[in-house]
Amino acid sequence: MRALQLVRDQPTASGGKTRRSTQGLWVASVVVAAILASIATSLWRREPDAPVQNVRFSIYPEPGSAFATSTGSVVAPQFVLSPDGRHLVYVATSEGPQRLWVRTLDALAASSLEGTEGASQPFWSPDSRSIGFFAQGKIKVIQLGGGLPVVRGEGGAGGDTRGGAWATDGTILITLTSTAGLSRLASDGSLQPVVSSLASGNPPMDRFPWVLADGKHFVFVHRDRDPNLRGIYLASLESNARTRLTEGDWGPVAVDDHLLYLRGPALMAQPLKVQERRLTGEPVVLLKNVASTTAGNMAASVSHTGTIAYADPWPISGELIWFSRDGSPLGRPVAPLGDYVTLTLSPDGSRVAFSRVDPQTGTADIWLAEAEG
Repeated sequence: MRALQLVRDQPTASGGKTRRSTQGLWVASVVVAAILASIATSLWRREPDAPVQNVRFSIYPEPGSAFATSTGSVVAPQFVLSPDGRHLVYVATSEGPQRLWVRTLDALAASSLEGTEGASQPFWSPDSRSIGFFAQGKIKVIQLGGGLPVVRGEGGAGGDTRGGAWATDGTILITLTSTAGLSRLASDGSLQPVVSSLASGNPPMDRFPWVLADGKHFVFVHRDRDPNLRGIYLASLESNARTRLTEGDWGPVAVDDHLLYLRGPALMAQPLKVQERRLTGEPVVLLKNVASTTAGNMAASVSHTGTIAYADPWPISGELIWFSRDGSPLGRPVAPLGDYVTLTLSPDGSRVAFSRVDPQTGTADIWLAEAEG
């Protein structure tokens, strides 16, 4: 009797490394969620003559809790900065189901929000006073100042939602499933599809919208088998027109007339001319390593004051090794050191299929290898 296991290098509390055996990513995801930090960084809102003084600090979940990750084979913590840059809302698990927690950035601790059990993918109102989220197949809203959530609409069951965004006129943009297009949630709870002008025969996989400060335009990522259609788009709440701005697989954000988006693991910033519906100049790297998910969500959020919160990718490198029943390694690794996500053996035990993250793109591909290495 033997077992094929994924052996990962994990940091210890002292900063060294220890080898650890796991059966799949679900173990590693809990570890990632427990120790990943969100880093708040003041970047570009400066007076011309003011000295540049970036401030960075880490936010960890409260003792006894852990960051709850998003769905997908490659996951990341769920968190969003408020538009005014004063609060960070995140999803964490403690005793019981996951729920929302809010940390005021000048405070030393976060507090959980009552009635947000099962919450996922939170998003802020434009005035930073309310938080929208998905839970129990409903779209809910809770006031930051207190009280229980209220139901704003139906939909979003099973953790399959792909983001929400709140406009100044009260409209909420959401994507309810992984194969759906964007929908508008009106103040009366009705849902209306945002019509796509893309001439594609594929499902309208629009996701992770972000409403610009003018309250009229928004950006989002469109997934498509056609590489000429896949990318980051700019659209308007006042019309059905949409314009492809650049290639990309993860939801963008926009602030201070700049579009922020991922190119591989790097967070880029590029000037955005909203009225001309185009990007200008050359993209600049803000951060070299930012976590992202296979669902299309990047682990970065930005406020209107220029504060960024982000999570570093968690190193998940390991090797595929056969072990005997007594835990002794057998022979050389089946596959070399890499960022593995999931694995499965063929019924006859001769081959192993596994998904491995491409370090250049941050996405996972499926590979086949002979089980004997």
